[in-house]
Amino acid sequence: MSVHISVEKVEFVDKTENPLKDKYVLEIGVGETYQLFHKVYPVLATNKKVTFTSSNEEICTVDQNGLLIAGENEGTTTIVVKTEERGMTDRLVVNVVKTNIESITILDSALNDLENVQMSIGESIELKYE
Repeated sequence: MSVHISVEKVEFVDKTENPLKDKYVLEIGVGETYQLFHKVYPVLATNKKVTFTSSNEEICTVDQNGLLIAGENEGTTTIVVKTEERGMTDRLVVNVVKTNIESITILDSALNDLENVQMSIGESIELKYE
């Protein structure tokens, strides 16, 4: 005889399994990925299966393992995790923002005797470290 333990709740948590605050907003950069974490309660629930959805897939998609993939546009979306049993949900607001790199500092030892190197977006230079 097996005992069925029903799902009571699901919530987004950080990677140490601490619940995220109610007003928590995740911010990620355009084109970045981020692994979401969730927890189903009670811990011994029989069916812990969940699905993830995004309210705006042009801004950010999420796969069924909770991997966020930000698109190429800035904006806000809501990610929902929903239990298969009883349809319990939690929501997480995600802001996708452009990240602008203002400068990069390279230590002298990595420049290989190059001075005053300037680069444009898309250009590359090989740095050697010995």
